[in-house]
Amino acid sequence: MKIATLIALLLFPSIIFAKSTNNLDLALKIIACESSFRPHIWGDDKKSYGIAQFQKKTFYWLADKAKMKNMDWKLPEHQVRLLMWALDNGYGKYWTCYRKIKGR
Repeated sequence: MKIATLIALLLFPSIIFAKSTNNLDLALKIIACESSFRPHIWGDDKKSYGIAQFQKKTFYWLADKAKMKNMDWKLPEHQVRLLMWALDNGYGKYWTCYRKIKGR
């Protein structure tokens, strides 16, 4: 197991509930790029928030698509869980850092 994977599992146990961890390294790169792992940071002129830099509207739209109930867009563990789902289901393009990492 990669050290980054182990650290991610310790910091964000919600990853365990992801459909897969195929995109875990990509998720960690996105988080590092978007927030430098700072869970309570605002970005994009205060439109995006948190460790995965979700915009509120996008967070709840994806949570609805994922059929994830009782999600709170400001909780880091919910952001990580939803980011993992989004990557597993082809929604990575909604992150600027995903496009940078993938060269798109």
